[in-house]
Amino acid sequence: MTYLFAPIAVDFNQNENSNIAGKIKLLGGNSGNLVWFESVRKTIKYDFMGQQLSDDMKTSNIVFPMANQINVRDSVLEFYALHTKNYDGRITMIGLGAQLTKELNTPKKLVAALPQKRKHALKELSSRTETIGVRGSITAECLDLMGITNYRVIGCPSFYMKCDTKAYSKKASADKLCVSWGSVDYVREQYVREFFRRSIPRGGEDILLLQAMDDFPRVLYEDAPLLERHIKSRYPDIWGGVNADEIASYIKTRGCMFFDWDSWQDFLKREQFTLSVGCRFHGNMMSYLAGIPALWIVHDSRTYELCETMALPYITLEQAVKMESREQFAECCTYGEKFYRNRERMQQIYERFLDENGIERI
Repeated sequence: MTYLFAPIAVDFNQNENSNIAGKIKLLGGNSGNLVWFESVRKTIKYDFMGQQLSDDMKTSNIVFPMANQINVRDSVLEFYALHTKNYDGRITMIGLGAQLTKELNTPKKLVAALPQKRKHALKELSSRTETIGVRGSITAECLDLMGITNYRVIGCPSFYMKCDTKAYSKKASADKLCVSWGSVDYVREQYVREFFRRSIPRGGEDILLLQAMDDFPRVLYEDAPLLERHIKSRYPDIWGGVNADEIASYIKTRGCMFFDWDSWQDFLKREQFTLSVGCRFHGNMMSYLAGIPALWIVHDSRTYELCETMALPYITLEQAVKMESREQFAECCTYGEKFYRNRERMQQIYERFLDENGIERI
């Protein structure tokens, strides 16, 4: 028996009356989380799914879709280790990642800073799995430093979803953009300046794709005002003198956010965007799966690790800041020979990973 553990809410029909903050919280604080979870859910065979661990599952193969659990704050690894301590079945971890920070900016520094109980929990879990599926080389190095070697580098499960239209076979253009908007932690950078200065005055067809919780979703869904003081404190120098009312109007007209896979995919396919660009990895990945050429803007170790593992087209935040036009983003979005060779190789690795962990593919 295979049990798929669901770390996020999977039935939003029960939560239609929740406010926007509540809806986003159910997705773990970011709607992009549904992408990696649903990509596991839609590609493996499982007997039942839920958000509880009980003695009834002692002999089951438990599949844990993982994220940034190797960090100094998150206690998910301890939770999984504690609640499966007496289980006889196999544990499978898919997509485990390490999150470097400005201070802990190397695997060696991060591992040294990890609480001992987190390292112990990860070793316990690794002893009860055939192989751990990890995001990329940064995470792999962290595991090596902890003496854990039974892993395979698989990237993100969403990379292996079947899609009808191939994003990598199309030529990108700047005619109609889907921009994956980031959180306030890094929108202060100026890479979005040209996008907004060109889009707001012309009332173009570009779309601003929101994923995380800040004041933008409240403007979009709850008609909340965007205060001038928020603009000055959170988004300095981005809007080029545009006032709060104009920005709020733009968000209501061009902003969008999704809480289920099908609505998100249907929207992207219907709108026929010619390029997806932004810092949100899974926002771009959804566009990729909908057949839209996607260019990732790398701003942290997570995005870098995933793009490198899957040879996806990307530029750094520093490069993006220097872009003088939208067209330059399209010119950078090319899927070359490296991508094609790597895509076939990664597919074989992922299938081997599932097979050796006893996971049947759909």
